[in-house]
Amino acid sequence: MSPLTGRRRALGALALAAFLLVFALGLLIDSPDEPAVVLYAIPVALLALAFGTWAGMLGGVLGAALFWVAGVYHDASYSAVDVGYRLIVLVALGALIGWLATRLGDAELAADVAERRRAENELRRSEASLAEAQRIAHLGSWEWDVQDDVVTWSDELHRICGLEPGSLDLSYEAFLERVHPDDRGRVDAIVRSSFETLEPFAFSYRALRPDGSERILDAHGNVVAEDGRIVRMAGTAHDVTERVEVEERLAVSAELRRRAVELNDTVVQGLAVAHYRLARNDPEAAEAVGAALARAKELVHDLLGDAAPEPGSLRRETPAGGAFTPFGE
Repeated sequence: MSPLTGRRRALGALALAAFLLVFALGLLIDSPDEPAVVLYAIPVALLALAFGTWAGMLGGVLGAALFWVAGVYHDASYSAVDVGYRLIVLVALGALIGWLATRLGDAELAADVAERRRAENELRRSEASLAEAQRIAHLGSWEWDVQDDVVTWSDELHRICGLEPGSLDLSYEAFLERVHPDDRGRVDAIVRSSFETLEPFAFSYRALRPDGSERILDAHGNVVAEDGRIVRMAGTAHDVTERVEVEERLAVSAELRRRAVELNDTVVQGLAVAHYRLARNDPEAAEAVGAALARAKELVHDLLGDAAPEPGSLRRETPAGGAFTPFGE
């Protein structure tokens, strides 16, 4: 029941009680003019405040009728004028108060509607801002109603996973199906552990898109429990695919740079020393060449791992551009 309905009912009950009270006084007091008709103005006003103009006018008619009945009970005789002007006064009073109450009620209802519209507009703006922020940050949000096993995704999380918003009825099992098979068991174990401990969780996993592509997501969430019973889980999923790819490229570049420096510091400089000693007919030149070649072999082994290359597999069919050729053409 709304506050407005409750107030109307309360005023209506007061008006009925006032009509009965004033009528009872009219029956008890042995004077046809007592209680005066002005006392009926109270219940008439209450009725008009509760239900408006027409109710106030009907209240005025009722008040005049009760006044006349009480007079008849005391053997009083009223002329049409005596009853008429009292009737007019009460009806006019009820109409006026009812009109004012209606105007005030309308003004209050315009104010309520305006406030509700303002709140709705503010909510829509907030939701639009949140959706835009999620789109820019590639950050989706989700919520799992555990009792009904209903999972709700934000529009951005749908887009991250290659889905149209609202195109899929989601559940926890449906979510697991969109996790890469190699990550599925780990993700499920983390979620179940969070259920048992009621602790927040965080994990990374690969999400499968309908077209077969993958996205790398960082997921964070927490558990909401009421009276010791888990009712909801909620969290976010951040698409970090591009960041991970950049980090991998930077790691590869750093490794290549490290190997290039190592190659320069060992093999190239070793060969330079050997070349210098050969030019001076140094008897240790052969030893320097052997050391450089041994270090070169170690570097090749580091690059290739334990898999030994096939004989001749590392030989080029044509010299690399700019490579040193010991025998001129």
